[in-house]
Amino acid sequence: MYMLLYLIRHASASDLSETGMDFDRSLNNNGVLQAKQLGVFLDAFKKDIDNIYVSNSRRTRETANYLFDSSKIINYEDSLYLSDAKSILRFINSLQTKGDLLIIGHNEGVSLLASYLINQSIFLDTANALIIKFESDNAKEISGGLGTLIHFFSPNSL
Repeated sequence: MYMLLYLIRHASASDLSETGMDFDRSLNNNGVLQAKQLGVFLDAFKKDIDNIYVSNSRRTRETANYLFDSSKIINYEDSLYLSDAKSILRFINSLQTKGDLLIIGHNEGVSLLASYLINQSIFLDTANALIIKFESDNAKEISGGLGTLIHFFSPNSL
């Protein structure tokens, strides 16, 4: 058995929000295009993604809305907002879930976590996605150096 972990950085967001708070920044026009391209890429995988967890910020929620329709349950998590790699991994391990897992978060956390999991330096730009394979089917067993990068997506590569 194995598990796939999809690590995604939210699409491009406006520099400012109406409230002045980072948490409330929405996708800009480029971000909407990026999210739509990311959605097309994920179409081939969506039926197999069992567990979806998204930072509760506006830009990550908007990104998720371009990726999934109402048939998928999306779990919005305050703890994923601007989390560092260690906190995201602790969150993943706490799930103790089986089945493929998708996380939409923020940098630097998602890039540093990806680097740690695949034991290779990697940077996720906006709307970039990684698919990492683990030889375990349980999220509590995901750890550093145990993942194999099987796919990297960038909307700029289309």
